[in-house]
Amino acid sequence: MAKDPLEQLATVSPVKFDAELFAASVYKGEPRKELDEAWNKLVDHPMILVDNKTLQDFDPTTKLTKGVNNHYYATVEVFHHLHCLDITRKYIWRDYYKHVDTFQNPPEIVWKHVDHCIDLLRQVLMCNSGTGLLFYTDLGDQQPEARVSTSHMCRNFSQISEWVWKHDSELGKYAED
Repeated sequence: MAKDPLEQLATVSPVKFDAELFAASVYKGEPRKELDEAWNKLVDHPMILVDNKTLQDFDPTTKLTKGVNNHYYATVEVFHHLHCLDITRKYIWRDYYKHVDTFQNPPEIVWKHVDHCIDLLRQVLMCNSGTGLLFYTDLGDQQPEARVSTSHMCRNFSQISEWVWKHDSELGKYAED
């Protein structure tokens, strides 16, 4: 398995998820400017340029790979995963987001894209297989309520995002710099 160039970069620390059903979040709710700005900030990240060794470590292929100056374009996977979640979110509200480029394609292509995203996110979740435990609040005769705001060890997303922006392929910087 390839060594992740960002693995050592992002520190890991405990984070308590705020996942209660009625908890407010800038990332939840009906479409609105604040929501779209928050999601765009998460999803919109540049490509980076990596050397041939990194390409071969991650993707030993004979396929022609887009590049420049013996370096190859790549996206840090979390941003593709977030794109998929965002496209799925927008698909739920597709009447509102009908202007989105992805939704300009024929309906069967749009669905293939969304279906790809759902399956990719399934694979990511199964790969990461959270093994924490959920406990349930006893509500007497009512169905117990899951306590879903649990603690996790998380990579520092801001560190990853900052690194990617500093290594934007448009700046002519390389991941090895």
